[in-house]
Amino acid sequence: ENVKKLMKWNPYEQNKSADFFDPEFMFGEKEKFDIVIGNPPYGAKLSQCNIEEIKKNYLLKTTETAILFIEKGYNLLKSKGVKSYIIPKSFTFASNYSNCRDYLKNNIKLIVDCGKAFENVKLETVIVLSLKGSILNNYSSITYDTEKFFKNEIIIKKEVSSKFGFYLNNVKEEEINIAIKILNSSVYLKDIATNTRGETLQKYISNTGKYKIIGGKEIDRYKIRGVKGYIDEKFIKSEKSKIKDNSLLTQNIIAHITKPIEHIKIICCIPKNLNYVILDTINQIIIYNKNYKKEFLWAILNSKLINWYTYIFIFAKAIRTMHFDNSVTNRLPIPKLSTEKQKPFETLVDYIIYLKENAEKYQNTDLFSADKLFERVIDFMVYGLYFENEMKADGTYINDEVAPILFSVSPLKGETKVQDIGQEKEHKNEAKKSPHYQGGDLEGGLEQQIRTVYNAFKNNKLIMKALTFCNVEEVKIIEESIKTNSNEVDMEIDKNED
Repeated sequence: ENVKKLMKWNPYEQNKSADFFDPEFMFGEKEKFDIVIGNPPYGAKLSQCNIEEIKKNYLLKTTETAILFIEKGYNLLKSKGVKSYIIPKSFTFASNYSNCRDYLKNNIKLIVDCGKAFENVKLETVIVLSLKGSILNNYSSITYDTEKFFKNEIIIKKEVSSKFGFYLNNVKEEEINIAIKILNSSVYLKDIATNTRGETLQKYISNTGKYKIIGGKEIDRYKIRGVKGYIDEKFIKSEKSKIKDNSLLTQNIIAHITKPIEHIKIICCIPKNLNYVILDTINQIIIYNKNYKKEFLWAILNSKLINWYTYIFIFAKAIRTMHFDNSVTNRLPIPKLSTEKQKPFETLVDYIIYLKENAEKYQNTDLFSADKLFERVIDFMVYGLYFENEMKADGTYINDEVAPILFSVSPLKGETKVQDIGQEKEHKNEAKKSPHYQGGDLEGGLEQQIRTVYNAFKNNKLIMKALTFCNVEEVKIIEESIKTNSNEVDMEIDKNED
């Protein structure tokens, strides 16, 4: 049988593969190789016989053929031999490649991000070069762009890369410095809340039923928009489909925006009605840490800074479909902040959601653009949580400006923004004495509160300078990376069908 295989093998037929490997017959090499180069298959189907053989002969117990070829190539090398493979980019960050990354950890010398290197192939790829038997503390990261050039080489410490749980790639040194600063001042979302998907109930959806049912497409940043259909109680099998109190709902598929600059947009809302049934295209973030409020988490998850960080330092600038599952949220940084200092964020979030819900009412009024200004203020307050010293030196730190203005108006009806009446009066008195206080009705209705704050923000020179002329390098890098075209955003979000 083996002789027949050898006789049929033709090294010049490059479009055919061999179902055996004999290095001496094929290459005249009895010993191991100095160099192994390859583009191994990925996702190939394996027979049960193949699987049993893998269990016996391979250290990396997997059915992913790309990983098996990585181990095989490594074992074919002599000591100090060089292996260079072009493999799926998911090797650098995906959880199913975790053991494989550990296997090569000491030996990796170079990673080249090739993006979509092959025409008509959606898969993103990287070139990984490793030296067998070496212990290397750093590796080179290079980008191969669409114009067929290698560029942006930087040296990355593996110790630094390990902080993010994957091999950093296609990233700049200044971006790494920003990300480390963010990590050092954060806890992870997993330390604050749980993350579960809804239930797989698509086949039971109908035009009638006891409960309204929603999927990812119905999740908007500011509200739940419409319903997918209805469902009867008998089809609901688990608690996963029920909305819990003190929770946020996010689209499972994260919107990937390609124009004018590639970035992502996490779509997260605060559900007001808990009576919907949710599908598995929705992730529910249930807050169990009493020191964090859902409005504050909404502000952080929807902020430019966290979307920038997530795209580069969790998804590695991938083009593929991105899911908001535990592998993501377990590594998502949330600022360490006292409940008292979260209150300005909470109040602004309430204002924004109210204005969005009543957009038609305020369309031709002086409050038409108030929600957009409030969102920009939140973005810069989030920057201030991480870059306080840099923004103070630049004269663009607004967090100390915003709080007195917000405390100069009453807390929202039904919300505990100020712990008690005495403390509320104290805040108001402090606000009136502040040189930043712009005046306004301290006991007015919600609309008047919003108008007072809106006008105070617009008339505050420091706030408007920050939103317009901030020269802090970290802020400029993030702002330049998330330039949005609203039509493009809407188009990408609408692709998130269930």
